Amino acid sequence: MTDDDLNKLLAQARLLHPETSRAEFAFETRLLAGLKDEQRNSIGIWGWRLAPWFAAAVVALGVFSWGAVSEFASPMPNSLADWILVQMFVVS
Repeated sequence: MTDDDLNKLLAQARLLHPETSRAEFAFETRLLAGLKDEQRNSIGIWGWRLAPWFAAAVVALGVFSWGAVSEFASPMPNSLADWILVQMFVVS
């Protein structure tokens, strides 16, 4: 195809005016609705994908902190200073 043939085809394409009013009707509304739906779905998908990891982290923190909490739950202080220190931790 030569340049002249290509220029003729492009000139013919410029003369055509296809009917686009149906596609133009409420375009902004449809575009914003699609974007909102896509954003809403992407946040929900990540939340469900990360939920098991968050649950595992909560369980792990609970298991690792169980020993620290049980030590202060029933203290056996050797002196008055130890008892005061334990009471400061329990009350705070």
